[in-house]
Amino acid sequence: MIGVNRQYLKQATWTISKGKFSTWMVGDFYWHGPTKFNISNKVVSIFCEDVDRIPEKKVWYLRGLRQHIWRRYRKIKGFIPFIGMDIVNSKIVFVLYQVGPKRSNLYLVLQSFMESEAHTNLKNRVHF
Repeated sequence: MIGVNRQYLKQATWTISKGKFSTWMVGDFYWHGPTKFNISNKVVSIFCEDVDRIPEKKVWYLRGLRQHIWRRYRKIKGFIPFIGMDIVNSKIVFVLYQVGPKRSNLYLVLQSFMESEAHTNLKNRVHF
C-alpha cells in the first residue's frame, strides 16, 4: 500500500460477511462495503456527514445507506461504495471509488439523501 504507515493499521475486532458485502469494526468505526473489490486505477471521493446520534441497529443502518447509494450509482463505471460510522464523534463517512473522470455531484446527491424522506424512514427502522 502506497502512502500508508502500517503502524496505524488495525485488525478488525469482528467481521460479518453476507453475500457480496461485509460489515466490520475497527476501533471506534463500523464499516460496510463489498467483500471483494479492486481499487486499482480508480478515483476516490471521501465525504463526512454529522448525525444527531448513532442508531441502535448500526449494521442495519450501514446496509440501508449502502443499498440506497448502490442503487443510485451502480451504473457509474467501477463504482465501489464503502460507508463508515464513527461511533465516538457521530459521523458517517462515505468512501466512494469510481473509474475516472470523477462524477462531480456525488456529494450533493448524498446530502440530499441525508435530508430525504427515504433517510428518515431508514432512521425510524433502525431506532435512531
